[in-house]
Amino acid sequence: MAIDMKCLLCALIWLCTFTIYAKLPALIPREILFGNPERSVPEISPDGSQLSWLAPNKNGVLNVWVSAIDGANPHPVTNETDHPIQYYRWASISTTITATKSTTFFRLT
Repeated sequence: MAIDMKCLLCALIWLCTFTIYAKLPALIPREILFGNPERSVPEISPDGSQLSWLAPNKNGVLNVWVSAIDGANPHPVTNETDHPIQYYRWASISTTITATKSTTFFRLT
């Protein structure tokens, strides 16, 4: 019985030695988990001629972008520099988008 305990103790020490020095996997960078997406919330205008989406500007703040349905001429239609646009919707006419940031509502034309 004493030999079994010695073997068990040796095995435990051996296992702990390798466990302590085992290399942990690299952490996932915070930017990947919590950063802005390249593009999100795509929508097609009511008349089907334009495509819109949320994307960060050069400062990393989410803004509403619009392009032709084929992707030509993408451009931002909002210019937020401090608080990102959280939600937007096309109005029933395809020339207006309504957007919200925090609790402020405003109309873009």
